[in-house]
Amino acid sequence: MGQYWLPLEIISLVISYLDVATNSSLIPYVSVSREWQACIEQRTFAILKLNTPQRLKEFSQVVACNKQRQKYVQEIRLIIQLQPYNFRARAYFETAAEHSRNNKTFVQTIQNILRILATWPENHRGIELFIQAQSPMYATRRDRPQCEAAPYEPQEDLPDCRFERSYLHVSEENLKRLLPTTAVTTLSMYGGTRYERLIRPSATAVIASKMPRLQKMILNLRDNEIRDQDLRKRNRNEI
Repeated sequence: MGQYWLPLEIISLVISYLDVATNSSLIPYVSVSREWQACIEQRTFAILKLNTPQRLKEFSQVVACNKQRQKYVQEIRLIIQLQPYNFRARAYFETAAEHSRNNKTFVQTIQNILRILATWPENHRGIELFIQAQSPMYATRRDRPQCEAAPYEPQEDLPDCRFERSYLHVSEENLKRLLPTTAVTTLSMYGGTRYERLIRPSATAVIASKMPRLQKMILNLRDNEIRDQDLRKRNRNEI
């Protein structure tokens, strides 16, 4: 294919129209030229959603190990998927064993993303790291008809109650062996609305302590525990 002498601004504009018009992957256009590849990668890797262990692994292999692609990253949305629970379990509180397994997954995922980002250069322009955890509900084959037929009753929809005293946590001990993560300049953590798992406030401070270039924190955490006042006080005092 012949050489292209279009300015990068024009190529980027063409790619933006392709992205909207085709509503599909831009990967086939990467082979047009190096300029096209650079523009497509800059667009593709700007905002990354890592919502499965496989996606985190792909991020490590495809983006994190490539210095040029690192430069394109502006925002990483880390959605930590914890142990799913079935339709019947929504009527019960999370057990201590379940919470232990979920917290272990939460800690390991935080360790993995910080370990990856710690290898990025100190002069990176800065990225926003968004962290959220979820415990998806699923319906078994036996439960599905009941789930689909059941009328929606907000007072009987129990995900909030199931996890209302189960706060995810990361301790200083969990992260003490990790190197500082200088690439992150904004940390956003959500752990308080309907479909998010609760995150202990002190965990946000522990995670932020590994980010020496941090300039901004955006936190959405729940602090309206009514039934267990001691838990509320502990959460406040720890931070």
